[in-house]
Amino acid sequence: MLNYKFLYKNPIDIDYVLYRKKYLAQNRERSVMLSIGALILYIVLNSFWLYFDVSKESTQIHYFATNIKILSIVALIVLSYNYFYSKVQFLQSETLSQFIILIISICILSTSSINSFVISQDPKNNLTPILVGAIAISTLFRFNIFEGLFLKIVGLILFSLLFLIWPNSQYKYVMNLSVVFNIYLLSFVINRSIHINAYRLFKEIRLNESTNFTLKNIIKQKEDVLEIVMHDLRGPIANIKEMTWQIEHATNKEAEYNTYLPLIQESCENAEMVINDLISVAKIKNIEDPINTTCLNDLTATLVDFIRNTNPTRKITYTASAKKYYSTIYPDKLKRVLLNLISNSLKFTPDNKKIEVKLYEFGNYNIIEVSDEGVGIDPSFTNNLFDKFSKASKTGLKGEESVGLGLYIVKVLTELMNGKVEYFPNGSQGSVFRLSFPKHL
Repeated sequence: MLNYKFLYKNPIDIDYVLYRKKYLAQNRERSVMLSIGALILYIVLNSFWLYFDVSKESTQIHYFATNIKILSIVALIVLSYNYFYSKVQFLQSETLSQFIILIISICILSTSSINSFVISQDPKNNLTPILVGAIAISTLFRFNIFEGLFLKIVGLILFSLLFLIWPNSQYKYVMNLSVVFNIYLLSFVINRSIHINAYRLFKEIRLNESTNFTLKNIIKQKEDVLEIVMHDLRGPIANIKEMTWQIEHATNKEAEYNTYLPLIQESCENAEMVINDLISVAKIKNIEDPINTTCLNDLTATLVDFIRNTNPTRKITYTASAKKYYSTIYPDKLKRVLLNLISNSLKFTPDNKKIEVKLYEFGNYNIIEVSDEGVGIDPSFTNNLFDKFSKASKTGLKGEESVGLGLYIVKVLTELMNGKVEYFPNGSQGSVFRLSFPKHL
């Protein structure tokens, strides 16, 4: 069903902005084709008049020739504008582009109005040129509601002024003006109807493209997950299966049991790590956790103390001023982010090297930095460092396995809290990960 809101309202959203760019480009293309047609018509008619020696002294031929000449001049201007459009920055203005289209449309309206008078010196039974001109610009070009109304008003004014040149009775004037008004009203409704339906079609196409893109991403993610499951879970499960077979068929079961039990436990832990990371990705955007204005000093200090206690031999330092820093965050999600970053540092930093956590402010942001003196990250991987299943993933210094989801989780959770995560090399070795969160003012 036709939505009559298009008669008085233009939609304003990102889709409409993109649609406007598209229809302005179409307007320019059609103006070029129309201009080429006008020049060809001018050349053909002049050749015809010269060949058959048609006199231009008669009023009809004189005005018709004048109309064609004006159209050809406007056509040359339009072609020149479009030729230099991509070469001159000033000409790429949307306002100027649509102004040129309005000039073309006014020329078509004025020409069709004049021809209605020229045919018989009285437009009483000759309003067909006006109808053709009005319908032509309504179907060829796209206008917003104000441009459409402007053209109709200009058309009515032009038609009224022509009665000063070809005087008619008041009755004929009122009658013809009412007919012309209805013609312009019809053309206005046609233009708006085409405009809004083209916009709806554009939105549907955009929605379909977006849906297709989303489906492709879902399929790709599914394939990635299956690849990880097949690769990273198959190994531990195969190991467990082999070791249980060895125990089952061993002569000295107790000795085999003592040998393989730690290995089975390690394989189970590796499989559990893969499963937990995949579950984390599946639930990563769950925002049921309460969001709070949180003191970052307390949260980071408590977390660093916990990690120190669980890794008493490691050199982990924490630096923060006495000033309290507050941001609006999901506390549990920020803990997960920091645990991932510090765990990475522990994994890739030798025991005798330092890991440092800093909290400070910079401008309108609170900054948390996790730096280490570890092996660092290959520069060739930095552009895709935060991608899901990143190729930057590698085995830790003590053989710790990695699925390649940790930094992806860090990035998504940080952005979920309106934050930003960045990576920097830490001098000649090691890494720095910087988290930025807006201050709570």
